[in-house]
Amino acid sequence: MQPSLHAPHLRAGAPNALPRPEGIDAGLAWCKLTERLTPTLVAPQAEPHLETVLLDIGAELINLVHHEPDVAIYRLVNPTTLAMRNYGVEHCVHAAVLMTLIAEHKEWSEEHTLHAVCAALTMNLAVTQLQTDLANQVEPPSIAQRETIQQHPLRSRDLLVAAGIMHMDWLRAVQEHHEQQNGSGYPLGLRSVSPLSDALRTCDMFCAKLSERTSRGQLLSTRAAQEIFRQNSYGYFGATIVRLLGMYPPGCLIKLLSGSTAVVLQRTTDPMRPRVALLTHDSGEAREVPVYSATGVGPGTSIVSAVPHNELSQRFTLAQLYAMAP
Repeated sequence: MQPSLHAPHLRAGAPNALPRPEGIDAGLAWCKLTERLTPTLVAPQAEPHLETVLLDIGAELINLVHHEPDVAIYRLVNPTTLAMRNYGVEHCVHAAVLMTLIAEHKEWSEEHTLHAVCAALTMNLAVTQLQTDLANQVEPPSIAQRETIQQHPLRSRDLLVAAGIMHMDWLRAVQEHHEQQNGSGYPLGLRSVSPLSDALRTCDMFCAKLSERTSRGQLLSTRAAQEIFRQNSYGYFGATIVRLLGMYPPGCLIKLLSGSTAVVLQRTTDPMRPRVALLTHDSGEAREVPVYSATGVGPGTSIVSAVPHNELSQRFTLAQLYAMAP
């Protein structure tokens, strides 16, 4: 039986329309979801009820995004060091978060949304551990690794079919998530892909641009957004993602005109005026306790720019930061 989705759709332009559940440690449910998902993605052949497990986790993820969208985005934009050690799983979870946001904005049906999220979770099913290895290795991928990556969309689809999964939109999105309309994608060089495949590719690429690698640092979210816009093939869903997240999404580290450094906690109706936690004083000295603040509403509160993540990014936990938020 397909899991039911208990949360109503959020409407476009209305972030935080649902109340944050009381008594829930911000981020804890996400950690539990990832822990539950990890063995399934790393060793899918060992899971005798793969479809049921994936549908259940997919429905849980959708509900988490509905209830705490800003927390979900924060984890995507500002992942912990621990997340790098489980990159293959975390990356798919992050892509599924973006897919959920797209789905609610486009008002997709519950069934289509669930299959889209499950496609994001399983797009790299054949190479989950390899994705983690590649994210943590300094040297370029070997020839064998490149060949495995080249074929992983087909191999991932085959694993799903072998487990009895027959939802064609889900399977097609997994198979086509690296194809491009101009035929330059892989593994088949297709010139026609489904809208869901295109959405999944955009989510995949956006998350990859935001992610840190051992061989390079994390791109600023604003730069990742600009790169999405510069590539026409990402235009349709890329524009949707950037509009939904805002130029300074939750998790983004920013510098204010006052000199203070802050981390974004919540989006508002004005994408240039998110609500933040002040992490330093105006002098740059780190605060012992973060201070919740609005931006763009008083002297010195305007955002100057996004800044690279540093030790301040991990100074406080999600629970500490979101405990301040109304």
